[in-house]
Amino acid sequence: MKRAEITLEKGQVIGLELYEQDAPGTVANFEKLANSGFYDGLAFQRVVRNFVAQGGCPDGTGRGGTEKIPCETQNNPHKHVRGALSMAHFGPNTGSCQFFICYDTFDYLDPWHTVFGGVISGMEHVDALKRGDIIREIRVIKKSMIVIPSIPIYNSKTASDIAHTHEGEIHMKRGLSGIAVLMLLTFLISACSGGNNAASTNTNASPAATEAAASTEPKDGGSLIIGVASDPQVLNPNYAGDRVSLTIDQALYAPLFQVNNGEKTFYLAESLTPSEDNLTYTLKLKDGLTWHDGEKLTADDVVFTIDSILDEKQNSFLRANFLINDQPITATKVDDLTVEFKLPQVSPAFEATLVQVSPIPKHIFENEADIEKSTKNAAPVGSGPFKFKEYKAGEYLTLERFDNYFGGKPHLDSVTYRIAKDANAANLALQNGEINVQYLDPKDVATIQATNNFEILPYSEGRLAYLMFNANSDTGALAKKEVRQALSLALSRDELIQTAYTSSEYADPAKSFLTPDALYFTNDVTTFDNDAAKAKELLAAAGESNLKLRYIVQSGNKAQEAISLYVQQKLKEIGVEVELQNMDSSAWVQKFIDLKATDYELALTGYIMGYDPDAYRILFTTGASSNYSHYSNPEVDKLLNEGAGEADATKRGEIYKQVQETIAADAPIYPIAYTKTVVAVSKNYGGIDEAVLKPVVIFEDLSKIYQK
Repeated sequence: MKRAEITLEKGQVIGLELYEQDAPGTVANFEKLANSGFYDGLAFQRVVRNFVAQGGCPDGTGRGGTEKIPCETQNNPHKHVRGALSMAHFGPNTGSCQFFICYDTFDYLDPWHTVFGGVISGMEHVDALKRGDIIREIRVIKKSMIVIPSIPIYNSKTASDIAHTHEGEIHMKRGLSGIAVLMLLTFLISACSGGNNAASTNTNASPAATEAAASTEPKDGGSLIIGVASDPQVLNPNYAGDRVSLTIDQALYAPLFQVNNGEKTFYLAESLTPSEDNLTYTLKLKDGLTWHDGEKLTADDVVFTIDSILDEKQNSFLRANFLINDQPITATKVDDLTVEFKLPQVSPAFEATLVQVSPIPKHIFENEADIEKSTKNAAPVGSGPFKFKEYKAGEYLTLERFDNYFGGKPHLDSVTYRIAKDANAANLALQNGEINVQYLDPKDVATIQATNNFEILPYSEGRLAYLMFNANSDTGALAKKEVRQALSLALSRDELIQTAYTSSEYADPAKSFLTPDALYFTNDVTTFDNDAAKAKELLAAAGESNLKLRYIVQSGNKAQEAISLYVQQKLKEIGVEVELQNMDSSAWVQKFIDLKATDYELALTGYIMGYDPDAYRILFTTGASSNYSHYSNPEVDKLLNEGAGEADATKRGEIYKQVQETIAADAPIYPIAYTKTVVAVSKNYGGIDEAVLKPVVIFEDLSKIYQK
């Protein structure tokens, strides 16, 4: 039996020693253990900071000395898992705590219990330590075994460090290279924990054997399991705003067309033709289109969809994009296969607006007073390659093949989206074949690649990761430009990129609110970065002292957790106290998208908006549907409206350069990085190139994927 002793003081790891229990004086080499990734210092620091903030050691007894409980005396019902967690108590005045973690040698995969879950249940004093917090927060890794919160003990196949996940994000549903993208919330893909009835395919077979048996021609049958990090928010393309909902909607609802590298790929539409004056666009639908329930899909559905978006009572965030200088674009049925769009003035952004539209069925929603909250979204009827089958909240959502898909019968029988909020568990599920497709954090790439069972596919999503300042919080502090500038000055982009993304290989420093793939992008704008002295001056000038801010963080999201600790420390250096409020991803999403939320000031998020800068109106126009920072500047409102309708490319470019500079100077957000995305796809699947990798939704057309 061995015991790892981790001594922490004032929020820092100050010692790590490994003892043989029968030879209590034997000390392993600290450097060797530290370099092997035996501990995740950041996670431990967070635990201790939380404990110290409560007045010292967790139980608050104030007893001196230490209290150690031998491992073999613990109440442990699992004979294969012998261990214990105990605490050393030095009292609230010293702010010092010790963790003792005893473990045995594990030679199998325990299917249910973790060391902590199976061991600390018999330790009464742990209740006072918020046992659940310990289970979630403590990470311990040794070369031949791993102990991670909420997942099984895994023997000898683990990475040398603990994986990080992408920070929470919001996607704006917009025409990025033809994809319907909306603001992104969370969530790197995770695995499901237990209770999933969905079919599962083990993909851990030898790649060589698999490839040898694979046919060169696509074959039908089989299933695909995609990991997702939360439940979908709404299965309706007029309202979907999070990555998970958009990913599922991509399979359920077909778009009119998509754009890749400037070239259109038509789906429901057959053609889109502008008039000579560019004020009228004629859309032709393909003949013989049907909804999943067998009803015909016609021009009536397209017109109904546009009218629903424009109806203020229906509260679609897309509405602003169908207004040009506050005048609506109108859609009129010419015949069953033809729709005519009339523009109030020339708009170079119109096609980028229309590319985001996936029609919804008129016969399902025409009498719904509130489409977003309609119960009919619970069993959606779409036109995409897969139709809705089953949804079990918190576990999985399954789609089945739509045989009458206009693009040809899909190869797969079904697609299942496995729901889990723990990225570490997702990585294990991926390696075990319980998940076939998953986003990867840069830190996980080497581990997954080493299995030789997956294609590792990195690509740019045109995504900005940023720290958002909520100007609508009840403190009123962040409504002041000088305060936002001061907070920005306390931070360093280079340090943040290293903290969250490990290196510049996966992230480039960001200064503009536009992304490099957008028209008229420039990173040559005013920036606030890494000047603590100036930050203090601005706070004093704004009349702010002893400022206290609340920062909402997605628990289990390693990039969010790492950045939140960094921000907390850096703002402390300029005299600003930051309270970290941890919540699961679903609760975080609900909090973030609530425009009325006033009980927090800071959140890490991101967006993917597409190539046309008009898309950003819904983020930065006063009172816009997705203006989560509550930023307001009449000059920016005016410029964004002008940019939407300016036909001259040179003049339009000047408008958006001015917008970028003004927003950068006002600092409603702190742009951190333009990040890159990595997806792992099991080698047991083909048709990946034909399916087309897309930002946010992973694949443009799942009908092309087949199981080898």
